[in-house]
Amino acid sequence: MGLFSKGKANIIIAKSNFYPGETIAGTATLVVDKPALASEFSVSLIGERKTTIRRRNSNGQYTNETETTRIYDYKQQLDGEREYSGSKEYSFAIKIPEDILAGLQPPTTGGAGGALLQFAQTAANLMGSAPRYNWYLQATLDIPKSLDVNKKTDITIG
Repeated sequence: MGLFSKGKANIIIAKSNFYPGETIAGTATLVVDKPALASEFSVSLIGERKTTIRRRNSNGQYTNETETTRIYDYKQQLDGEREYSGSKEYSFAIKIPEDILAGLQPPTTGGAGGALLQFAQTAANLMGSAPRYNWYLQATLDIPKSLDVNKKTDITIG
C-alpha cells in the first residue's frame, strides 16, 4: 500500500448529489495489510465551511488566508474494537437531516434595505470572504498510537 500505510479504505455510493432528508446508502470497504488492533471502523458525514479573508500586510501587499470550520460531523460506527485483518465490506445508511442547510445561506430581504444588504454581500464576496461549504463522507479505521486508515469521498448536499 504505502510506506507507513496499514491498509486502505474505500467508500462506494450510487450517486454524489443529495438533498436534505435523503439517505446516503453505500458500502465501505476495508483492506488491512497486517493485523492491527483498532478501536473502531466508522463512516462520518462531515460538513466544513471555508472562508477566505484578504488582508493587507505591513508592506502594503495583500495576502489570502483560508479558515476552515467544521459545521457538521455525524459518525456511524460500523465495527468495534478488535484486531482487524484481511478485507471486509460494511453497509451503511446515513440520513441527512432536513434542516442541515438551515442557517448556511444569508437571509433574503426585499426593498431598499434588501438591495443594500445584497450590495454589501457582493462587496464582501469580491474581497474573498464569501464562505464555501464542502461536504464529504470519511471512512476511518481508528488505530491508537498509529496512523489511521482514512478515505474521503466528496458529495454535494443541496
